[in-house]
Amino acid sequence: MLKRTAAFLLGLILLMSFALAEVTLVDLRKGEEESRIPADADTLDIYFPPINGCNGAVIVCGGTVIVIDSCTRDQYPKLRKVIDDLGIKKIDYCINTHPDNDHIHGFFWLVEEYEVGTFITGFAEKDAREPLQNKMYMKCQELNIPWERRENGEVIELGDLTLRFIQRDDPKWEINNCSLGVILNFKGRTAYFTGDIQRDCQRVLFAKDNPDDISAELINWPHHGYANMQAKFLEKVGATMYVITSGRSTAGGAVQQMKDYRIKTYYFTENHPLHFYTDGEVWQVDYTDRKN
Repeated sequence: MLKRTAAFLLGLILLMSFALAEVTLVDLRKGEEESRIPADADTLDIYFPPINGCNGAVIVCGGTVIVIDSCTRDQYPKLRKVIDDLGIKKIDYCINTHPDNDHIHGFFWLVEEYEVGTFITGFAEKDAREPLQNKMYMKCQELNIPWERRENGEVIELGDLTLRFIQRDDPKWEINNCSLGVILNFKGRTAYFTGDIQRDCQRVLFAKDNPDDISAELINWPHHGYANMQAKFLEKVGATMYVITSGRSTAGGAVQQMKDYRIKTYYFTENHPLHFYTDGEVWQVDYTDRKN
């Protein structure tokens, strides 16, 4: 009873924070709403392929192309289809949140198939927790792809788009908890790619003595929604949109938490490719395969 009451109260807090943020979301997936973004507007575009139990996203903004994580080997073709459908030939930044198979494996093929500007990681060239890290480093060396290690608080400025990295790398933690998160900020509109951070890292990030701003309007749910988020972490992020890179049947933690907290604006990537975009004023979401 106490847990349900606490969840209800947190739900009210989240709803109030959404209202204060005044975030407008236009859902075009059913074809019943009209777009509020002019066709010639400069936008931040985020594409999620129809994947289940792994991570991968394509970001396009002002001529810059970024790929955050690259799925498992068997699901990489779904990410590649998004890239090819957009006519992309060069990827400016490949960002790997952490070198687990379901986040890094597709990069081994992607760097062979496209021109890549820079590969970004949050880890050393060798990490005993995951041998794929060194293999990826060696692949980049072989192809002369610049390799950069980014740390917590570092920023990349790309015109109207800013990338800010969030990470806590504790050698005692498993590598999921040490994921290199990235918060995108485009004209004040924000999206947070969390990787697979779990309880330990989330507790550090919501602590009162943590100076990092982790608030975001859109959040890629940690670890594919397998587990719930820590309540105070959920509150501190204060998102209005929740993307779960799996299906409803496998994301038990996310499904239950959204029910408990009365979260309505959530999206699973299992069946349809999703497209979120903003001009800095409003957010819109649509299926890229929707039939008009």
